[in-house]
Amino acid sequence: MYLLIELLGFILGPSITAGLCYDLHDKAFNSLNCLGYYGVVGSLILFIVNLLFFLSPGHPDFLIVKNQSKHHIEVAMTTEQKVLRLHNYLDNNGIKKGIAVDAMCGLGALGIYLLKYGFEKVIFNDINPEMIETLKMNLEINDVDGGFVIYNEAFEYLDVCHADLCVIDAYPGADISEITQKAEKIADNVIII
Repeated sequence: MYLLIELLGFILGPSITAGLCYDLHDKAFNSLNCLGYYGVVGSLILFIVNLLFFLSPGHPDFLIVKNQSKHHIEVAMTTEQKVLRLHNYLDNNGIKKGIAVDAMCGLGALGIYLLKYGFEKVIFNDINPEMIETLKMNLEINDVDGGFVIYNEAFEYLDVCHADLCVIDAYPGADISEITQKAEKIADNVIII
């Protein structure tokens, strides 16, 4: 399969091949959810599809296992779009690469990106314990073994004195006024994804 991906990369170019792999990932993810493969089988199949994508030319710098659709249907930006928005914000605003808070980290894609981008420390937080377990898997898959702490509580109660950046990625349509107020108190910069 890897040779097929390499051949596609050579014939079609890395960006087109990466796009095909994104499409393959999305189709596999949606099909598995429709068929009800949420558990170990679904996670394993998605891990293999993600791994193939990671091995493809033009791959991203990290890999994220996704399983939050068991809990809600999210009609929002893709993980890739969120990372791109975060990347552009960081590049355009000269944010100090010190401490960042991923306030509602979910699977951890944004926080992992911040670590790969060069932040010294990321505070991951999510109220959902299942997201925290998947976050730990994603940290391991991406060879992140330091520079972070993990909390499993409501962001409003998180005890953080100061951060250079706070990232808020809430459910679409959620009232985040209290969360935004708290983020603005503890962080020099706040981005709402």
